[in-house]
Formats: sequence, structure tokens, C-alpha cells
Amino acid sequence: MDKRVAEHTCCAISNTLLSFKNLVKLLLPGNRAFYPLFALYLMQYAVCSMQYLTTNPKAMLLVDGLGALLTALSIGVVLVQLERYFGMPPNVLYPLAYTAGGFAIYSLSCAFFLTDFQRIHFILIMLANTLYCTATLMLVFYFWQQLTVLGILYFLIEILIVGYVIWLEKRTLSHLE
Repeated sequence: MDKRVAEHTCCAISNTLLSFKNLVKLLLPGNRAFYPLFALYLMQYAVCSMQYLTTNPKAMLLVDGLGALLTALSIGVVLVQLERYFGMPPNVLYPLAYTAGGFAIYSLSCAFFLTDFQRIHFILIMLANTLYCTATLMLVFYFWQQLTVLGILYFLIEILIVGYVIWLEKRTLSHLE
């Protein structure tokens, strides 16, 4: 059996067992099985999503591009307005936002306009994401005294999420061979 067919079958069976209808039944008051089964549902959803993304380059680029767009908007609009709660100066936030916006344009352009995905497309965005995470981490260390706990948490969580996306892109790259 083809690996993709096996993964799809696994996800289809899991989704049937843990369908939305069954999830709604879990929400009924007094249901003590809710938390472990909800955790199982979320884990299975994450595994199926990961399998889908790593075998579908277009979807992976869409996720990367939309994530970069969300980052650009959250940094360039929200964090700048709430500087006192995060501690990172706007003159640092704007270049980060512009960079993330550039990555969003690249990833979304690849997703929408390319039909034949080459390894170089993923290598470039993986390299760019890695450099972005490195620069963000260096900025966190440089502005450590100014950053609030909320600011430190925001940037560290962002680095973890982008790191996970890099890992998914690496897996997608291995499927392109």
C-alpha cells in the first residue's frame, strides 16, 4: 500500500471515530471523559495535519505565507501600538514586520503561481525563516532589560512556532525528492 494512501486511511478512520459530532457529545455536562478524549482528538488532528502538509507542498507554502502575514500584522500593528506591554521599541518592530511581510509575499506567490514545486523554493524559505528566528532571538537578548515578561513570551513562542514550520518544511522537502 502506498504511504500516502495509508496516511490518508489512518486520518479518515481517526476522523470518523473522533468526528465533530462525537466531540460535541463530549461537551455534555458531567462528562468526565471529555479532557482525555479532547486531547486525543487534538493530537490526532495535529498528526493528520502534519502528514497532509508535509505531502502537499502548496498547502505548506500557504500555511507558511499566512503565518508570515499574521506575524507581520501582529508585529507591525498590534505590538507597535502596545509597546509598553511588550517592551520592544517600534524602530525594531517595523523592520521585523516588513521582513515577515516579505516572506509572506514570497510564500504566497509560490503557492498561488507555481505548479511545479522545486527544492529551491523550500530551501530559500527555510533559510529565510531560520535567519528571521536567529535575528529575533538576538534582538530578544539585546533588548532583554527593556522587554516585559509578555514581550519575552511572545517572541519565544513565535520562534518556537516558526521553528516548527521550518521542521515541517524540511519534511516537505524530503517528500519532493
